[in-house]
Amino acid sequence: FMPEREPAELTISAALFVLTTAYLLLFRHSMFSPDEGITLQGAQRILNGQVMYRDFFYFCTPGSYYFIALLFKIFGDSIIVARSALAVEGGLMTALAYLIARRVCARWSALLAVTLATVALLPSAFLVVHNWDSTLWACLTLYSAVWFLQRPHWGWALAMGSSCSITALFEQSKGGGVLLGLVAGFLILHSSRQLRWQRAHFLAVLSGLIW
Repeated sequence: FMPEREPAELTISAALFVLTTAYLLLFRHSMFSPDEGITLQGAQRILNGQVMYRDFFYFCTPGSYYFIALLFKIFGDSIIVARSALAVEGGLMTALAYLIARRVCARWSALLAVTLATVALLPSAFLVVHNWDSTLWACLTLYSAVWFLQRPHWGWALAMGSSCSITALFEQSKGGGVLLGLVAGFLILHSSRQLRWQRAHFLAVLSGLIW
């Protein structure tokens, strides 16, 4: 079952994105944390011309810093800009989670799962840090992997490898964990003769990981 081919499922996922984003925007002015200032300050320093790891240091990979700096450059230097982007990320994660869950669950159970996650998870830590950025890329990696399994194509293999690599650029341990999970999962499928790799698929994944 591929929910993307059903108009009703696409309508539900679009509605989930809009409603989740609108719900999370309510938290833009609340729940301040010192951890949030680390990423925001790093983005501001990048805007001022400093280079991460040369002029300042942090223990994570630089994806979130440069992503937020780009948002500040386009939309203005404000915590509201960064938190609005976080709300959009939450909406995307909810829609992706529904489309993935719908493949193996009934509609009501998929809706229940993503609704509980939306209400309980991200609002409890509505902070502009690397966690949610990297989680979105991890979801995109899983979504690409599911598509590749259902419709093997080098484009989905490239998207899977690229998303996995970008996940590591936003948070190295999460990216490494996603890569380990993918390798283990595909080895199990290959050893049980449920998947046959083509050379083009392997090269596309590898290209996505290293580009």
